[in-house]
Amino acid sequence: MRLFLSGILFALLLTTAATASGKEPTKLKVQPLINSQITGVAGHKALVERVTIPPKSEIAAHYHLNEEFLAIIKGSAIMRIEGEEDKILSAGMVIVIPARAVHLAVNLTTEPAEAMVFRVHPNGQPVRFEPETKNKAVTPK
Repeated sequence: MRLFLSGILFALLLTTAATASGKEPTKLKVQPLINSQITGVAGHKALVERVTIPPKSEIAAHYHLNEEFLAIIKGSAIMRIEGEEDKILSAGMVIVIPARAVHLAVNLTTEPAEAMVFRVHPNGQPVRFEPETKNKAVTPK
């Protein structure tokens, strides 16, 4: 019951975020910082990005093939990860998003939220996947 109620609350928060300005959610800004092959880890590279979530917007639900390591460096956001309770993250907090866990983030504030994101990523695969593709076979190269 608690999970159901938190789901309803989160849906209301998403609706508020998406409609507060009367516009569709804004696209996030992603600044690639590192995209480098990893010595000793065949077929994988390290990705480090600075991600900015604009005020009163959300990142669409998605997942990655491997874990994602995220540190909030400015502002705050609500993080929703499938199978877990919603988390309110603020500057200085870190989180690990499990491999293939569908997740999204919402910034309900009037200031941008910024995060540093690190992933070990399989070569030749998209960085993110839409939730509809989760049960389809994806073979890392």
